[in-house]
Amino acid sequence: MDYIALNVSDIVVSGQLCYRIIYVSEKMCVLCKMACTALELICVPTNELMEQLIAGTARIENDKEKRVVDYENLPEPLRKKFLAKRNFIRDVKAAYGPFYLDLLGKKNKSILKKIISAYNLSHVTAWRCIRLYLQSGLDENSLLPKSTEISTKAPYSYTQKPGRKCIDVPAGI
Repeated sequence: MDYIALNVSDIVVSGQLCYRIIYVSEKMCVLCKMACTALELICVPTNELMEQLIAGTARIENDKEKRVVDYENLPEPLRKKFLAKRNFIRDVKAAYGPFYLDLLGKKNKSILKKIISAYNLSHVTAWRCIRLYLQSGLDENSLLPKSTEISTKAPYSYTQKPGRKCIDVPAGI
């Protein structure tokens, strides 16, 4: 029997659905559904998940895309926003981690409301930050906007003027 390692931030693919592992213990795993706009956390017994992996109904993929960002080179307004969101997530992690299951349901989340008001965030922005953080496998760089990624495209070199040639104006004017 092969040894299967379950690590936080690994991706579990089961059929068409992808889940990110956000907590692992001997008894249970907490998975976050990826590629959706709602926060969905699933608590699965570890032995049940291992059985699915051994049977082949699910598989594990390692995260390929890790963003490395130099925070000191960010523009000052973007850096301030990122640091505020990062501190917000750290407070949420301290209050609700490592399971994050208390974030689900309709029960009163007075601690979360206090944290949101302390950082002066809207509820939509706060939940988006939490969802992106959990779906990324607890990666704080997911709080950065996608515009901070380094472009791999080469700059376009204009050898000729772009666009269609004018047909209404006679040549030579």
